[in-house]
Amino acid sequence: MIWLTVAALIIVCGVAAAAMYENSMTAPVAPAHTGIVGTVLLGPTCPVERVPPDPQCADRPYATKFSLTNASGSGVIEEFSSDASGAFRVDIRPGEYEIHQATGASMLPRCSAATPILVTAGTYTNVAVSCDTGIR
Repeated sequence: MIWLTVAALIIVCGVAAAAMYENSMTAPVAPAHTGIVGTVLLGPTCPVERVPPDPQCADRPYATKFSLTNASGSGVIEEFSSDASGAFRVDIRPGEYEIHQATGASMLPRCSAATPILVTAGTYTNVAVSCDTGIR
């Protein structure tokens, strides 16, 4: 009887430990209304800038893929995309982050955002990402 009780206790403890380990491996959920929102613009779109600016040569919204990394840029936290209007939103917990072009992205256009991006609880940090076409 003691052997069965010990075996049952080991099984129960093992299941509980496995559940705790599995829960520790999932990404923490961001607090409500917390993260990064922004727009991506592609430019220049014409080879010669004019004064006054030609409206046909204005920077344009751009759909592309990005990686959100920790502030040192060494660890990818999430990959995300901007839509056809250049808009994006990433729900993420408070902290400091950087936005980089996704792995495997072509060399041009080269996209960048001001870094580090500071996210505070209960707000979305607004970020503008500029993508340089290389046109000069």
